Amino acid sequence: MAQLKFKMRPGAGTAQLVRYRYDATTKRSRTITVGSLRCDTDPENHLDGVHLADGQSLGTEEQQSIHDWLALHGDKKAAAQRREIGERAERRVREELMAADASPEVEDVFARAAKALNAACAELGPLAGASRLRGERPWENLRPGYLSVYTAWSQFAQAAQSEGIAKRKVTALEKP
Repeated sequence: MAQLKFKMRPGAGTAQLVRYRYDATTKRSRTITVGSLRCDTDPENHLDGVHLADGQSLGTEEQQSIHDWLALHGDKKAAAQRREIGERAERRVREELMAADASPEVEDVFARAAKALNAACAELGPLAGASRLRGERPWENLRPGYLSVYTAWSQFAQAAQSEGIAKRKVTALEKP
């Protein structure tokens, strides 16, 4: 596979991703546009800023070269802003957790479980969308996590049934 090159115009916020392929009939290299890359993209999530042209794909070595290029040539101000946003979010979460722990009414197990399930519901859409953007199938990536939550829920329901908190389903074999 031809090596991936980056073309960045001065003042532009994007870089063009191209490959050069030799054309034996014209005895010259042809420029093939692979896609574009936003320069303010986080190197750790470099695929979020890549927009591929129709019919183009990236190999693992090319993805690594995008990561390396962004780390070296990416927008430094954007990296600082991302770091600041992450620190603010972390601070806010820590403050909320400390406020919750300091409250005289300690949340019970059921409230914490309900909050965790609601948080998982809220994150499911963005996780599936990010998976699709990376060219992956959400079924393959998110299904193991879903199954672990489903298994835990099934165990919770069985425990509630055995303690008499929830109604127990009676199967056809158990009916008198």
